[in-house]
Amino acid sequence: MDEKSQTNQHQQRPSNIYVVGAQSSGKTTLISSLEKYFHVHSDVTWGALVVGKPFVVEEVARQVLMNCGYTGKTVSESKSQALELQTLILETQFEAEDAIKDFWFISDRSGVDAIVYAKLYAGESEAEQLLDSKKWKEMEVALQNSLIIVCEPVLSWLKEDGLRLMPKDCSARIELVSEIHGLFCDILNFLGLRYVILPKDVIDLDARVRFVVAKWKEMGE
Repeated sequence: MDEKSQTNQHQQRPSNIYVVGAQSSGKTTLISSLEKYFHVHSDVTWGALVVGKPFVVEEVARQVLMNCGYTGKTVSESKSQALELQTLILETQFEAEDAIKDFWFISDRSGVDAIVYAKLYAGESEAEQLLDSKKWKEMEVALQNSLIIVCEPVLSWLKEDGLRLMPKDCSARIELVSEIHGLFCDILNFLGLRYVILPKDVIDLDARVRFVVAKWKEMGE
C-alpha cells in the first residue's frame, strides 16, 4: 500500500472486517479470498471513500498453540491451561490489531474468540476475567464500529487438524461446533455487538466473498 493511500486512511477509514466462528467453518479461506478481492479491486469504494488495500490480521491462535506446545486435548483437560492459553491469544490478537490500529484491516478471528473458548473450556468466571481486562476493553471499542461476520459451521468441512479439539465421532463433532457457534452468538448478543451470520448453505467461495463485501458496503451507506 502506498504512503498516500495510508495517509488518506488516517483521515477516514471504512469499517474493519472480522471473520469469526467455530473451527472448520471456512474463516481462513474466506479471509484469503477477501484479501485477493481487495487487491484486485483496489479502487473499491465504501460510501464516498476509495479505500485501497486493507491490512490483514492473520490467525494468531494457531501460532500461539504451536509456540506453547498446547493441543486441544491438553487445554480441554485443564481449566488453568485453558485460561492461560486464551489470555495469551487475546493479548496476541490485541498486539496484532494495535500495530495497525490507524488503518483499516480484515481480521482472521478476533478477541471474541478467546472469550468464547475460555468460557467453553475454562468456565464462566474465567471468561469474565478476560472481559474485565484492559486490552479486551480496547478491542471491544474497535469491534463496535466493525463488520463482524460469524461463519455458520459447514458440517462437511469438519476435520481434526492436530491442534484444536475435534471429536472423531461425527455426531460429537456436530454437537461441539454447534455449541461453539451458539456461544459466539450468545456472547456477541450479551456484549451488544452487531454481527451478520454467513449461512452454511453459502458454499461457493466467490458467493461468500460477495456476501461479505455487500454487508461491508451497506455499513458505508
